[in-house]
Amino acid sequence: MTSHIHLTIGTNGNPLSDIIRDWKAFTLRHIRKCLEEATFESRKVWILRVLKYRGITNPKNKDFQLWQQNNHPIVLDSNYLIDQKIAYIHNIR
Repeated sequence: MTSHIHLTIGTNGNPLSDIIRDWKAFTLRHIRKCLEEATFESRKVWILRVLKYRGITNPKNKDFQLWQQNNHPIVLDSNYLIDQKIAYIHNIR
């Protein structure tokens, strides 16, 4: 699946929204840096242009955007749900 990602995250009591926000920011910065430094990526200019366009046309952003603004968290409050979701993630094709 190239259009989204599934994660299981332990929050240790921290707000999930803060964790997701920080994770999205960290991964965008890292991907952007890798692209800017890449000498072998033929789509580099195009990808950076798209990320920048998405960012500057979204009033919630300053410059670049990779991830959508929303997410769909599911609270895994039992071992059954945890096992079910992890099995789903591992079986995605």
